Amino acid sequence: MHKVRGGNEFERVSIRFDGAQYSRHLFFDKHLDKIPQGQKACFEYLDKFKYPHLSESKFVQWIEPNEM
Repeated sequence: MHKVRGGNEFERVSIRFDGAQYSRHLFFDKHLDKIPQGQKACFEYLDKFKYPHLSESKFVQWIEPNEM
């Protein structure tokens, strides 16, 4: 999903974590490769609820399942 904020375009994705009742919206940096919709993936992210100084939650990086 593409949005414009303050004249800058950004992309945000909606994710439903396993077992979660609601979807979460995360900022998606342009440096990350995209994966097909519906494909399960492991990733590192910063949660705006855990880090209140962040205005939005955002992806940091994709993680290979064997790195966990």
